[in-house]
Amino acid sequence: MEDIKKFQMGFFISLFLIVSSALLAYGFQTDFGDVDVQTVALVDANGNQIVGKLYRPSSVNSTQKAPAVLGLHGYNNDKDVMRPFALELAKAGIVVLCIDVNGHGDSEGTLPEITSGLAAANMAYGWLQSQSFVDGTKMGIYGHSMGYIEAYYLAMLFRPDHDALACISFATIPMFYYNFSIFHNVLHLQAEYEEFLRDGMNQKEMTDNDTYWMEIMSGVSGAKYDVTYGDFALGTAYRTHRAPGITHPGLSANSGTVKEVTAWMLQALSGKTEEEAMTIASQQTYVWLETFGLIALISMFVSVVFLFLWLLKTPFFRTVEQPLPKRLLIPNPIIWWSFTIVNIVAAGLAFIFFTHADVYYEIQTTFPLYNMGVINNWLGFYVILIMVSVAITIVFLAIRIITDRKGISADDFAITYPIEGKKRHWDWIVFLKTLLMVAILFGYMYIISALSQVTLNIELRGFWTFAKIITPQRMVKFFMYLPFFLLFYLINGGLSLFGWMRVKEAKNPVMTQLKWWLTACLIMVTGLLIVFAIQYLGFVFGYGPTFNRAPASADPDRIIWLFAPMMPLQLLSFIPMTMLILFGMTLFFRKTGRIYLGSILGALITTWFFVVGTVIGYGI
Repeated sequence: MEDIKKFQMGFFISLFLIVSSALLAYGFQTDFGDVDVQTVALVDANGNQIVGKLYRPSSVNSTQKAPAVLGLHGYNNDKDVMRPFALELAKAGIVVLCIDVNGHGDSEGTLPEITSGLAAANMAYGWLQSQSFVDGTKMGIYGHSMGYIEAYYLAMLFRPDHDALACISFATIPMFYYNFSIFHNVLHLQAEYEEFLRDGMNQKEMTDNDTYWMEIMSGVSGAKYDVTYGDFALGTAYRTHRAPGITHPGLSANSGTVKEVTAWMLQALSGKTEEEAMTIASQQTYVWLETFGLIALISMFVSVVFLFLWLLKTPFFRTVEQPLPKRLLIPNPIIWWSFTIVNIVAAGLAFIFFTHADVYYEIQTTFPLYNMGVINNWLGFYVILIMVSVAITIVFLAIRIITDRKGISADDFAITYPIEGKKRHWDWIVFLKTLLMVAILFGYMYIISALSQVTLNIELRGFWTFAKIITPQRMVKFFMYLPFFLLFYLINGGLSLFGWMRVKEAKNPVMTQLKWWLTACLIMVTGLLIVFAIQYLGFVFGYGPTFNRAPASADPDRIIWLFAPMMPLQLLSFIPMTMLILFGMTLFFRKTGRIYLGSILGALITTWFFVVGTVIGYGI
């Protein structure tokens, strides 16, 4: 009874942290009442709903109009990735609309090409400009990555009346040369460790290239970063900022970048001096919004653990708690390490060679309904690892059959339910109760996330998408992709990880949890950590990203990596997410003695996060 009270207390404390963190995130998102934040839905020419978030200073109305800015997110991102800029601009008195372009976030449709969101962007710009509380003569656009490209073409082809343009990411290259008779008051921001569109340039070459183009665009010999050239009144203002120590995705959450964009729009649209604009733009609070959203997300995971432990102590679910298998199937550490190294190497190689866009196009060509670009890239990785796991399991079984006279049973793999005194090794009642518990835990997570989104307009997330409502279009994708993740987690994350590769318990339950979790991370994540390290090792030596050495015209021998650099970026969120899920799976296995609850719940969570957070359409 004391245990169940302890688990109940842990659950309600975690629930309190979720609610309080979400409320604080809401407070910072609305600047505690000074900014009105609403979700808006537009309909494009094809009948697709385009969803956006409108940030309107509370003092702004039809008699006190304000300038407005359209925010455009990058590929495989969504509108909330751009909210750091939106919040700071709105606090400074500027109306901001951030949209999900086609195939992203909450919007409908697909993204067949990288510029396919341009029509939605143009529609959103027109809608924003026409609002009664907006001064339509003072309009700006900012975009990150794919949003940079859309902002560039939107300004050039459709919106010559724009007053300011902030282009975030990419090296300074001829493709985005700014003619000031077309583009007005241009701010270009890039990461010091930019991964995209480098044309094979190393770090020094990229800096020299920046200087060359800054001189052309500013008309000043020896032009430098962080110096404003030209005249805002004439629309010829130009400035380049390089964010130190930052990679491509980090630009959308970087304090310096947010400051630069906010100050630029204040100068171009509100007539502030550079000193005034920089002072206002320095008073940032967006980090607290992102921090409390992340705390709410982590607290949700913690609460799931306590809810599970609580349910396990109830009379109905008590039988789900089964004893762990008694036998270790690989007592020899040399053999165990041999299989572990195979897993690590296989993960690294599968990621490098089977997660590029060719995989996406192969899948979509064969199965047109499977058209989620980044998930399809990941499917190549998952399918290869499933095949590797099956293969080495067969090898392991062959070795055991030859060397072990006692033989092994399904009970040793933690996949059956041995019943004392009976020959059968399956208990449907316990299994169905396990499935019910999975449904309760996953349903609880989804309901908590949905309530936060519906009541507060706050998703449980940090800087990138994790837990949110699944749209009807994406719900179909959820059930389409779920079987692949179920197979992976049942075979790789269950049968192999906690079945025949299980290691000896530690001295106490806490140390066993830590030991088994770290072992799971070693087997499942190390290969990806190595790939990530190799990808960014090139920056240490001044070369740029290792897997982005596209051939420059002067050096055709440089290596081409087909999957670079989009997929290595996914590891920034994928590795922490996987480690968090593995912690839960370890606990669930220790308590239930079987692989099913952790594997199935892990598959559901992974599919959920992938489906709500990745693009429908075009693969890179």
